[in-house]
Amino acid sequence: MENGKNGIGIDTLTEYYYATATWAVPSAPTITNLGDWKTSTSATGYGESKPYLWNVEIITYTGGKAASIGTPVLVNTYHVDTVELDLSSLVITQNKAGVYSPATLTASAF
Repeated sequence: MENGKNGIGIDTLTEYYYATATWAVPSAPTITNLGDWKTSTSATGYGESKPYLWNVEIITYTGGKAASIGTPVLVNTYHVDTVELDLSSLVITQNKAGVYSPATLTASAF
């Protein structure tokens, strides 16, 4: 049996965090510019004034493959009692039979 060729493996996986005052998804960092993304949640300012905590992973590889950056994901909220929804693009229509569409709207906590 022959040995397999050397492949590409994960060298490091680093978690970065970013806190925001609004619900808007922040831009992901780049390999050369981490901006305000931090490896510690306590260094982000997360709390009452910045209640939304986001996470992104940066993975570096062995074997010469370029590093990859994930998409920012909301991982926690700090005692947020309400969430504002922008419904300005919502269109409700009524057909000839008097039926409205959409018939229902659903919001759920995460």
